[in-house]
Amino acid sequence: MRLLARLLQGSAMRVNVVVLLGLLGYLASLSFPSSEAVRLRNALLVDAAPASAFEWTPDSMPPDFKTDRGAAGALFARIAQEQGFAGEQSEFLRALKIARHVREPMTKFGPIFGDLEVTYRQIQNGDGYCADATDVFLALSRAAGLHARQWGFSIDQFGGKGHAINEVYDRQLRQWIYLDVFFNYYLVDAQTERPLSALQVRAALQGKEFNAKIVPIVASRPVDFNYDRRLRWFRSGAEHWFLWWGNNVESLDQKSSIGRLSNAMPAVLARAIEQFRGVALGVYPHMRVVETPLNEDDLSAMLALKKKLLFAAGTVSVLAVLLLAQAAAAWQRHRAARRAARRLEDGAAAHELR
Repeated sequence: MRLLARLLQGSAMRVNVVVLLGLLGYLASLSFPSSEAVRLRNALLVDAAPASAFEWTPDSMPPDFKTDRGAAGALFARIAQEQGFAGEQSEFLRALKIARHVREPMTKFGPIFGDLEVTYRQIQNGDGYCADATDVFLALSRAAGLHARQWGFSIDQFGGKGHAINEVYDRQLRQWIYLDVFFNYYLVDAQTERPLSALQVRAALQGKEFNAKIVPIVASRPVDFNYDRRLRWFRSGAEHWFLWWGNNVESLDQKSSIGRLSNAMPAVLARAIEQFRGVALGVYPHMRVVETPLNEDDLSAMLALKKKLLFAAGTVSVLAVLLLAQAAAAWQRHRAARRAARRLEDGAAAHELR
């Protein structure tokens, strides 16, 4: 501590430390509560596109859509084989079988702040929120040979309050099918009984009347979609729908991991660090918003926040490098002063001996 105090005696270095701590404190203040930390992450990832940009199929997947390559992870490949997911010839029925496997054990609904394998195991023990269910559904769908993706919507202008939903492509029906694994339902057209896609569900929510038919995924579990409460909640987010521009949950999990360091801190903090690490490494999918005239201002606010964050992060980086250089220079001066003092002491001692 004494050495640190001596190194900080220079006025320029003290100013640097004060400014650096002030910027870090400012960034920390933007991160509370946790829904605001999600807003910061989203601001770094947000972009927008018209609704037509989301109508691609797996055969025409955009080249910048992030997806995992190669074999599925050992755990999810084993689960898919044991559960016989691939044995279902219909891709829609296969997806429903996976959704039931994920949803049926969930009874406690506690958030999980862990990697994919931890999340899967805790879901099987009853825990999990919507994003936990969608991530595990993506991993199991890939292991079962399905093409799935993840939608979300926000009720607080692209912060952390909202919902996550899956969508799976059925080649026989030639369409994407909306599956809300966490709230335990999918929707079909009231006249044709044909399953609806995410964009069709969004359009139905924006209409004056909601005529879609609700079908449970797991018959033994309640469907959380009632007209008095849940429908109003969904409609409040109808202008803030977005698609995560990637389903690479396994490679994201591996590349953003901080390893054993996560054991030394609270799980929620470790997960937040891993997410921002994924953003910094460029492996986290972009958050592509369905742009509408009614969400222009909120998108502009997010883009302005992104500029502010990038400026603050750049300034912190420059100040940190400068501080290291100042500390190194101060340390060299400190060592030189000690050597000079030692030479003076040695010279004085030699003089006394003479």
